[in-house]
Amino acid sequence: MIRLTSHRFAMFSKQFGRLPELNDELFFDGTLSHPVRATHDEIRHQVVEASEAYGLNCFSLLSFLGLSQPSMHGERAL
Repeated sequence: MIRLTSHRFAMFSKQFGRLPELNDELFFDGTLSHPVRATHDEIRHQVVEASEAYGLNCFSLLSFLGLSQPSMHGERAL
């Protein structure tokens, strides 16, 4: 979880030019100019991306975050 969080902090900083604040979304929609929570499926993709970058077990992370199953409707998760 620490590596996943660190990766998302880095992605946030790269996208928005600052560190996330208390209520900012770490799993954000990268197409927007401000941090808005990503959809369930996009969050799953971001977790898998971080897992591949750091050699993490994506299945454990997805399960821990309650993201084991793909979304039925693309709703925003977490």
